[in-house]
Amino acid sequence: MARRVKAMGGKPGLWYRPFWSCRGLPAFASAEMRERVKQDMTRFREWGMELVKIDYITQDWSCRWGKAMADTPMCANNCNWDDSRTTAEVVRDLYAAMREGAGDDMIIIGCNALDHFAAGLFELQRTGDDTSGKEWDRTYKFGVNTLGERMHHDRTFYVLDGDCIGLVSKGDIPWEKNRQWLDLLANSGTALFVSWKRELMDDDVRSALTEACRKASKVQPVAEPLDWMQCFQPTHWRFGKSEKTYDWTAETKAN
Repeated sequence: MARRVKAMGGKPGLWYRPFWSCRGLPAFASAEMRERVKQDMTRFREWGMELVKIDYITQDWSCRWGKAMADTPMCANNCNWDDSRTTAEVVRDLYAAMREGAGDDMIIIGCNALDHFAAGLFELQRTGDDTSGKEWDRTYKFGVNTLGERMHHDRTFYVLDGDCIGLVSKGDIPWEKNRQWLDLLANSGTALFVSWKRELMDDDVRSALTEACRKASKVQPVAEPLDWMQCFQPTHWRFGKSEKTYDWTAETKAN
């Protein structure tokens, strides 16, 4: 698969969930687990993969998701812990093992990773919950919010990934809204990912995506949300010397 992707001019990559279940796995905090994830990443590199997205890497060891952690990051029945080491030591060592296995040339995208431990080890980081190719409210709530509240991490900890511009089926999300989300990401200086069914691209969409990829392929100033203190999904942004206002909630007709 890697050879075929490279032959088309692309960079092959994998999605990897290393801690899917504690069944059959070494203890999370053990040297055996560190060696296992290191070997997995080395194997992916040897297969010719140039990018790996590592996902669910906090939920699967803590048995908790996001805000459900509150002040207790571990559930009571977690079977993979070591009381002689801190959470910080264990997590950082695992991330470092992944980096060591990946080598210097394979890009790692952390997802559901702890930001300050991923810094310096993962090149990219998904910093929000999933956007959607079916529900605009998810993209508005999580994608725009992620950029607005986390832009200060971009190119300081890693390159920020605010998640995809997507469309699953015709009529799910108005193009007028997805166009704005595409425009913001393309001009923000952050990573740009698109999950769009090819058969749903008309000339307008194809042209906009082509231009967005052209912009995103070049180094740009980090975008600055100007009204992030007034709203959770900033509408007014500065891109270098220019400014732009978006209308995230306007009533539009779905395509």
